[in-house]
Amino acid sequence: MRAGGLLPRCFSGIPALALLLCLGACHDGYPEEDMVDGALMSPPEHVAQLNQMGEDAARKVRQHISLIGDCLLRFTAARESAKPASVDVPLLDLDLSMATQGDKQVITIEVPTDAGEPVSRTVFASPLWHDAVAFRSHLFQLQRQCAETQAPA
Repeated sequence: MRAGGLLPRCFSGIPALALLLCLGACHDGYPEEDMVDGALMSPPEHVAQLNQMGEDAARKVRQHISLIGDCLLRFTAARESAKPASVDVPLLDLDLSMATQGDKQVITIEVPTDAGEPVSRTVFASPLWHDAVAFRSHLFQLQRQCAETQAPA
């Protein structure tokens, strides 16, 4: 450090204002494209975003998601060996959880079976926490929008 200065020598040639501008540009570390108001998106836009995000997931967890009517989500596995190949989940009954498994953030849903016992199905996995949160947020927005269509007039 310079005598009487607060900056280390490596910063001595950088004007303080330039340094502050550089630090201000790195405000919180989140990508700007995640800053979308989900309440302004339509249900088909949410589903399209979910499918786009899912394209990067490993094939064993990749799902194609479609919206049937206003309130039913269909999750269809990308791998042919998945049993069942697709499941329909009413949005108002959507039961999901997010957990860390190794280096990935994993979102699972509880899927009812014919035997009445729910089973877990992984629908998204990402090493990036903010991607998993965005994926979960899109599901919650779909759930909220479905509930609004079901509300008595």
